[in-house]
Amino acid sequence: QILEDVASLIIYHVKQQQTMQKEDKEQIERIMQHFVPDLFFSPRGEMSIAEDSTDEELENNPEAGQDSSTETRKKPATPSLSTTLGPKFDVLDSEAEHQKNLDDVYSLFFVNNNWYFFLRLHQILCSRLLRIYRQAEKQLMEYQAEKEKENILCDSKKEKSNDPAMELRLKQPTEVELEEYYPAFLDMVKSLLDGNIEPTQYEDTLRDMFTIHAYIGFTMDKLIQNVVRQLQHLVSDDICQKVVELYLSERKQVAAGGNLATQCVRAAEEASYQWKAEHLMTDENCFKVMFIQTKGQVTMTVELLDTEEPQLDDPVDVQHLANYVEQYVHTDMAHGQQNEGFVCKPVFLARNLQKFRKWQSRKIAAVSKEDKRAWRRSVGVESASNVDCRFKLNTHKMVYVMNSEDYMYRCGALCRAKQSQPAVLRNNHLHFEEWHNKWLEDNVTDEMADLVQDWLMGVEEEELVPCKTLCETISVHGIPVNRYRVRYRKYPASP
Repeated sequence: QILEDVASLIIYHVKQQQTMQKEDKEQIERIMQHFVPDLFFSPRGEMSIAEDSTDEELENNPEAGQDSSTETRKKPATPSLSTTLGPKFDVLDSEAEHQKNLDDVYSLFFVNNNWYFFLRLHQILCSRLLRIYRQAEKQLMEYQAEKEKENILCDSKKEKSNDPAMELRLKQPTEVELEEYYPAFLDMVKSLLDGNIEPTQYEDTLRDMFTIHAYIGFTMDKLIQNVVRQLQHLVSDDICQKVVELYLSERKQVAAGGNLATQCVRAAEEASYQWKAEHLMTDENCFKVMFIQTKGQVTMTVELLDTEEPQLDDPVDVQHLANYVEQYVHTDMAHGQQNEGFVCKPVFLARNLQKFRKWQSRKIAAVSKEDKRAWRRSVGVESASNVDCRFKLNTHKMVYVMNSEDYMYRCGALCRAKQSQPAVLRNNHLHFEEWHNKWLEDNVTDEMADLVQDWLMGVEEEELVPCKTLCETISVHGIPVNRYRVRYRKYPASP
């Protein structure tokens, strides 16, 4: 019912637009009466704009109507004007009819910015009408309950008192009955859209009808106008039309919805549909909208997809970096050309790099393999440098290669760790014992300590099995540890 009321308000305002073309009006009505109900698994509405336009043509040209009636006797019937023109794009979903009576089904719709704005405004309009409808029902139920109490408590001979605000003339009597509050509200919105009622009068009437909840119905005309404005974008923009065409084509390929239990089966088709939608909406945001019907209720979820590609480095910066590397790595470059084109100081100087390379080559040549091994044995360190890294030619960024690593191991480290472990344990135990003794002094009394000790030793416990508890003190890594053992008494078997 709410979807039908929203569609009727929007179509009513569309009919009043004199500057809008008739084809656009018909297409907007198809969207509101056919496409949107299919998305929400609701029954479709009836078209009215096309019928009104044909009736107006017949009234303006009665002779043409008579001629056409005589021609129909002689010639076979021809399609009407609305069918000959045809819609700009087809919005009928042939796959949606058989899913409306099913449960746990969904529809998948990838939309652009204009479609998202329309769906969001449509949702706001539906929520407002629903709140007004529920408030009218609530007031009617409260009024009926009060009437029943008055009939029971008050005597039939006594006259029933009216509203105090009415008696004090603080409130004007309303001609609208409580049962007609919601239909009257819809008529008032239509009158506000036509300009037949002032906004102040409209708001005052709503306050008289819905009291403190009247604010829900304020600015309804602005909201409907924004919805109609978005609908004009949907029927005139090429991207919006292609979004619908893509959705309907993917529905035929079973890639835009179905049963929730078999959604994993359509994962590849839905991924393909998403890829096509993202490439179609390259310059806009791409939203993933799902309409899920569960236990007779339809839930709409919206997700903004991340379609932005990673930004590449500026080609000018990349070229500067390439020139920098060439100038300061190659040693045969002239010193006068090193600072050309660079404002900042260089990170490293060519002369320092040359000196370092010469010193490094002399050290490597002087040290033989045997000397290297002896030096490693004396130091007691084994290491390996197998990390491999590569540079991207276009950005000069360094990337590490997988399965390549460095390691360093000091000989005898494990043995020394085993030797120092008891001392480490002893120090940790002393720290813990110091903290524990302090906690016992602050929180445990002597009676509580004796009670716990008697429980551990099994003293004066009648419900326990006859036994004897022994406390043995052993040393673990130089730390005294109490170990309790229980020995049960053996009784002779009963005769």
